[in-house]
Amino acid sequence: MRRSHDALKVVSGSICPQCREQKPPHRICPHCGTYKGREVVSSQE
Repeated sequence: MRRSHDALKVVSGSICPQCREQKPPHRICPHCGTYKGREVVSSQE
């Protein structure tokens, strides 16, 4: 009971509106490099 606060929490995710891939919330999409509809990181693949 003493260490009940040490449990791992479930990481929530959101869907990128550009590429429809799973990404962390409030972060730049690692797949397409966009955030809030703007290209932040150029994805040159």
